[in-house]
Amino acid sequence: MHVGSVHATDADTAILMAKEQFARRLACVNIWVVPENAITATPYEDADMFEHGTDKSYREAFGCTKRPSGPRRSAMRRKFE
Repeated sequence: MHVGSVHATDADTAILMAKEQFARRLACVNIWVVPENAITATPYEDADMFEHGTDKSYREAFGCTKRPSGPRRSAMRRKFE
């Protein structure tokens, strides 16, 4: 998983900066240092290549508006009141 980028003058400094920036709060298993000129990226104009072929919005929670109800919901409400 890529979490971010840093710019530094050398590899050791890049590792130190990345550790301070990205590994302070979350678990980290390794840090990669790559010269910027070795990175190839897709152009922003080609963003449509990442669009999904099918609608999978049912997997997202943003459409859910129903609140839980029933005995479990009532018990939770009493617990926090």
